[in-house]
Amino acid sequence: SARVRDLSATGIRLEVVGAARPATGDVLHDLHFEFAGRNYQCAADVRNITTSSEAAERFLIGAEFRDMSRVERRSLERMIMQLQRQQVQQAVV
Repeated sequence: SARVRDLSATGIRLEVVGAARPATGDVLHDLHFEFAGRNYQCAADVRNITTSSEAAERFLIGAEFRDMSRVERRSLERMIMQLQRQQVQQAVV
């Protein structure tokens, strides 16, 4: 299983438990994730892999989106910006 740990308009960091460890340069051909109630699907290039300090079977994958459509990328950018605005507003209050 995998969990989204960080997300930007250009890439993602996943925490993976109990799965085969990819190598830097590998491609995640069928990456699916949900963010802010919307599902996204694309391929992503693995840029780095680090072992989680919690357990050996846990590791983090940093990947750059490869073929996300322009519409999906813009939607993701808007959702991220909206979330950031909400966090700033909450911090000010």
